[in-house]
Amino acid sequence: MKFYQTTIFCITITSLLSLFNLPILQIDRTDHYISIDNRKIYVREIAPKNKTKQILLMLHGGGPSSVASFDLPVRKGSFAQEFVQKDIKVYLMDIRGWGGSTDPEYDPTSNPINVPVSEAADDIGLVVDWILQKEDCEKLAFFGWATGGHWGGFYASRHPTISHFISLNSLYGAKAKWGLSTFFALKDTPSVFDPNLRGWRISEEKGLTGSWERSIPLKNKQEWRDSTLANNYKKIAVETDCSFPSNIRKMKVPAGYREESFQMAKGVTYWNAADISSKCLVIRGQLDFWSRPIDLAAFKRDNQKTDTLTIQNGTHYLFLDRASRGRDQLISHMLDFLSQ
Repeated sequence: MKFYQTTIFCITITSLLSLFNLPILQIDRTDHYISIDNRKIYVREIAPKNKTKQILLMLHGGGPSSVASFDLPVRKGSFAQEFVQKDIKVYLMDIRGWGGSTDPEYDPTSNPINVPVSEAADDIGLVVDWILQKEDCEKLAFFGWATGGHWGGFYASRHPTISHFISLNSLYGAKAKWGLSTFFALKDTPSVFDPNLRGWRISEEKGLTGSWERSIPLKNKQEWRDSTLANNYKKIAVETDCSFPSNIRKMKVPAGYREESFQMAKGVTYWNAADISSKCLVIRGQLDFWSRPIDLAAFKRDNQKTDTLTIQNGTHYLFLDRASRGRDQLISHMLDFLSQ
């Protein structure tokens, strides 16, 4: 397979962090586009000062891009950097339709699911193959948040190129009550997904932290998460989205993941954890509104060598919350797992 790579951005973290009065570290960020079959998939490479053979690929969920999720230019806003500081090279990627990647050619007459799991897995495979070729290695570790864990699980169940599989707050095909079923269902037929929610999800910038705010069980949200970080999360989310001009503060992403999630909550399985050959760590925040305890139990049932972890009082966004609200615990467990 031949890749066409275009490096469009290269900046040392020194100049970036100086803008925000943050500690200066020897970390380089390089942005790439990987082009194939009229697709361009965005990838950010974050390299430590010291050479390393350990590679971690991070993938966003159904909301903002991977940069907005994992590499905000504010203090404690870069989840990715926590691993780079431990001499793990991190790559971030955007599935087609997210962030800097090309929008899919969506045709509802041929497939109502705008970016099904199989297409997302194709994008993961493109990036994984490119990284392995670039780094001259055989395997890499994978971390997927929410829907990113679903997409990554599909890929990992079919490819042995993942050494460590980690999902956070992800659904798995288990039939049980799901808090969002009512929102996604047809009003008169709660067992049927609302077809009006197909196609695209368009979100206003100001609404991108609504679910985060609601899940924090304190009146003063600042005690739980930094407001500067939360505002940057919204800002970067719309600015990394190529769907609208910069003066329109909106984010548009494919909505297919919502219908697949609706079906998984009813017990539909798109892949089986038993088929994942790598080490697996499945994590859930206790206060998460997306995943359920049964998702961890069902994953463990199908893949008995899986490690599971529930972080007490962790939210859906716990890697962006304050250190004492689950962030440090998440990082610690992931580093321990990746060292195995």
